[in-house]
Amino acid sequence: MNFQLTKENAELKEKYSALASNNIPCLSKEEREAIRSRRRLLITEWRRRKGICMSGVNAILEGWPETKKALFEKIGIETDEDVGVELLND
Repeated sequence: MNFQLTKENAELKEKYSALASNNIPCLSKEEREAIRSRRRLLITEWRRRKGICMSGVNAILEGWPETKKALFEKIGIETDEDVGVELLND
């Protein structure tokens, strides 16, 4: 089992190195830039929508007798931090 995990870890590290250094032969420079551009657009939209949502939550919190965390639990909101989402910059 341990050998299998070590082998899989090495393969994933190799794959990550290729991706991180942009040595992906199947993608042209234009395709990579299109992917990066689309990612930037989607992250911008994500942040905009999160801001809109948090504005609404903050408006609700003005009349809410409990904490923000209690409100989130009551209505079932999971924050990025709760689920471990971290947006990395290009």
